[in-house]
Amino acid sequence: MSLDAALAPFIAAGHVPGMAYAVIDAQGRFASGALGKRRIGSDAAMTDDTIGWLASLTKLVTSTAAMQLVEQGRLALDSSVEAMLPELPSRQVLESLDAAGEAVLRPVRGPITLHHLLTHTSGFSYDTWNKALLTYAQQQAIPRIGTCKLKALDLPMLFDPGKRWEYGMSTDYVGLLVERASGLSLEEYIQRHICAPLGLRDLGFVLRPDQTARLASMHHRQPDGSLQVMQHEVPQQPEFFMGGGGLYGSITDFTRFMGLFLQGGLGVLKPETIALMFENQIGDLNANGFPAGAAPNTGERRYFPGRRWKFGYGLALNPEATAEGRAAYSGAWAGRCNSYFWIDPARGIAGALLAQMLPFPDPQTLDAFYAFEQAVYS
Repeated sequence: MSLDAALAPFIAAGHVPGMAYAVIDAQGRFASGALGKRRIGSDAAMTDDTIGWLASLTKLVTSTAAMQLVEQGRLALDSSVEAMLPELPSRQVLESLDAAGEAVLRPVRGPITLHHLLTHTSGFSYDTWNKALLTYAQQQAIPRIGTCKLKALDLPMLFDPGKRWEYGMSTDYVGLLVERASGLSLEEYIQRHICAPLGLRDLGFVLRPDQTARLASMHHRQPDGSLQVMQHEVPQQPEFFMGGGGLYGSITDFTRFMGLFLQGGLGVLKPETIALMFENQIGDLNANGFPAGAAPNTGERRYFPGRRWKFGYGLALNPEATAEGRAAYSGAWAGRCNSYFWIDPARGIAGALLAQMLPFPDPQTLDAFYAFEQAVYS
């Protein structure tokens, strides 16, 4: 089945307004395409150079920047990062909310390292996915992470570093570490040291006018299944660049970026660094995917339910081969906009699907991604 044919039924049925996709292999061979519209009710066709919010696909780019600095000895995986991060809160752990709804806090035990941040074992979470943390944020008037305000980083931790895995704002701290170690803003660093060497022009935190003209609208699925356009923009003059989810880009440029993991690093990373990123870095812990959401715009369906995940540096890893075709220890993740990617070094293939939909995970868009991945491998 062709890739267009795999995705066309989801567009024809009106399940998803538009999708763009791209695939790359270990020889650098590349394919891309798009179906549907950038905005429901408009004539603007989705194209493979459509710009979208990449959300948590950003995490792999930020993690790559940090690993470059590890290679150069400017960051260390196992050293405490606290001296470089005055933005760290007073390092309290939120143990629970008492009967009156008040926070029960205690001091954290042990240092936080870059290793913890890259593997989501730091103790930091998102209030999006944790109800106690969301309640605390509301009580303390802490803004959401998407505001890109430094005060959004003032959330307490949920556990001591290294004790368990929980998805959260760890990569936003990684972005700040990249800035401290390099002396550049995260935007400047990524443009100079990742985008320029790879020839990428459509990956960044700040939108140019020509990119705004190609920007897809965000859509929200209503309770009755219909779609509605919603306003959404990552702040363009932020207090900090959101290393965990602030990038905009085309799916073609993001996929060409992924090609470096199949092609020996392309001068951006060393092969041995790539190998580290695709190794299980959390030992006997398991990465539990996305739980049912606590905040608006999160769905109840799990991302790849029933699958056991490990985590490398910036990537979820499947220890067993999958029904879709991935070899064991492929890397993957998703963005809250219902965009998805995977990188399969053993089979020499990587692919990504861009959509602009909330809530996450959206069942129809996730099913489209399953169909897309199966078509790639077939």
